[in-house]
Amino acid sequence: MYNYNRALLVVVFMFVAGIVGYQSNITVQAQDEIVFESMGALEFGADGVLFVGDSYGAQVVALETNDIEVVENGEAPVFVDMIDVKLAAMLGTTPRDVVINDMIVNPISQNIYLTVHVGRTIDPDVALVRYVRSTGELEILDLSEFVMTSVDIPLAHPFEDELQYGQSIRVFTVTDLTYYDGQLMIAGVSNQEFASTLRTVSYPFTDDMSISSIEIFHGAHNRNETHAPIVTSLVYEIEGEPHLIAAYTCTPLVKIPLSALQDGEHIIGTTMAELGFGSNPIDMMLYQPPAMMGGGDARMLITHDQRAASSVDPNTFADAELTQQAAAPTGVGVFELPFTSALHTDVLNENFVVAIRRNVQTGDLNMQSLVAGIFFDVGESVAEYNFPDEERSPLPATNPIDYGFDVE
Repeated sequence: MYNYNRALLVVVFMFVAGIVGYQSNITVQAQDEIVFESMGALEFGADGVLFVGDSYGAQVVALETNDIEVVENGEAPVFVDMIDVKLAAMLGTTPRDVVINDMIVNPISQNIYLTVHVGRTIDPDVALVRYVRSTGELEILDLSEFVMTSVDIPLAHPFEDELQYGQSIRVFTVTDLTYYDGQLMIAGVSNQEFASTLRTVSYPFTDDMSISSIEIFHGAHNRNETHAPIVTSLVYEIEGEPHLIAAYTCTPLVKIPLSALQDGEHIIGTTMAELGFGSNPIDMMLYQPPAMMGGGDARMLITHDQRAASSVDPNTFADAELTQQAAAPTGVGVFELPFTSALHTDVLNENFVVAIRRNVQTGDLNMQSLVAGIFFDVGESVAEYNFPDEERSPLPATNPIDYGFDVE
């Protein structure tokens, strides 16, 4: 999910005509002919193809990474301390000017990709950075070495269109990317009357783009809404039918059958839950609760910028519908997990997730792996397990903090 500086809460606009079908301009260009104006949302397709959202340039770029070698040390932990400091040194800037917009794990190689801006302006320097699992090193990718194709995003706002508090609406052109069965779903905002939009295009890119506007019921606001966009999503089958499970700003959880995504259609999604007002979702993923936490069926994790992470039960999705006002988290078996301060999170493998998160004790921004289903580093907490003569916790600490009390 693209980090747009946590700008969204309630988005209310006035626009013109409804969405209609659109023939998108498709460009298949040499490596040095595609110019990124920004780098945001990331998604992997098949065979190591990486999709990169460019809201400022109103385009999505497909990059053939050729990163298709299966990792050999998949159980090795990931830990990059002070990643913002390291990126600043690599990019010749200060940590304050480093903006990590998104992070994604290549499911084949388990290498980790980051979209990075230098500067918080409408004309930033951009970089695509890769963390290589086999070496534990960060590297800035030379985009001229990759074959790329791009598709333009129609009906984007000009930069001068602003939200209530001055944020450019152009930033929200591409808020999330989801790839499923040869189709790329592009969530974001359009300049139309019903602004919340899902654009769908086949990959390899063709000149047909399906555009649907989306309306949902927002429990915390107790009304239907058509402007605030999807922030993070994934495809999940409900009773055999694929649905887009989408988390919106401030924070409804919605299901939309993929069969409804037809060109020119105005779709009313089904709100299943409210995950808590005054916050925005960041990332969404499926995880398997470990045996030490009771095991059981897979659950879904949604991280937030102002709240602890939410765990929800996909087994409740079929009959779930929220139609009444709800300010507190409610629906689909939601409960909170001790997982906070995460800017970005993704599944690393069946046992671990990886997160870029700020350590509340040191203030450092670190990238580290965490046990899936636990989602916190035991080395940062204190419990009965940790005292002398007690049974030790079976979990590894991935963040080695120097507490400064070593006695010789």
